[in-house]
Amino acid sequence: MWQVVTNTNQVQKVEDLHWEIQHLKSKIQFLDNEVLFLKRLLESYVFEPNTLKLFKRFEVFKRELTRIDKIRLELINNISKHENNLAGMYDSINSSCDKWSYQKHTTLKGEVDEIINKFRELKSSVFNYAQGILKNRRP
Repeated sequence: MWQVVTNTNQVQKVEDLHWEIQHLKSKIQFLDNEVLFLKRLLESYVFEPNTLKLFKRFEVFKRELTRIDKIRLELINNISKHENNLAGMYDSINSSCDKWSYQKHTTLKGEVDEIINKFRELKSSVFNYAQGILKNRRP
C-alpha cells in the first residue's frame, strides 16, 4: 500500500512540475515576441539619431537586447531538456533524482524571472529615452 501512495504522490509532483514548465515556456514565448518588437523598433527609422551620443546609447540598447535574447535562447534549450527529464521521473521514486529535478526546476524559474525583469528594465529605459526623440510625424 505504501508504494502505491508514493507512486501516486510522485506522479502528482511530476504533473505539477510539468504544468509549471508549460507556464515558463509561455513566459519565454511572450518574451520572444517583445524582444522581436523592441529589436525592430530600435532598428527602425522612427528615431532621429542626430547626435553621436544618441547613436551610442541606441547601440548600448541593441547590445543589451542581443545579450538578453541569447540568454532567452539558452533558457528555451534548458527548459526543453528539463521537460524531457521529467518524463523519466514518472517511473522513478528515487529521492535524489527528485531533489536534483526540483533544484533544476527552481533554478530555471529563477532564471526566467531574472531575464524577464532585465528585459522589462531595458524596455523601460528604451521607451523613456525614446519618448523625447521620436520623429514628429504630421499628416
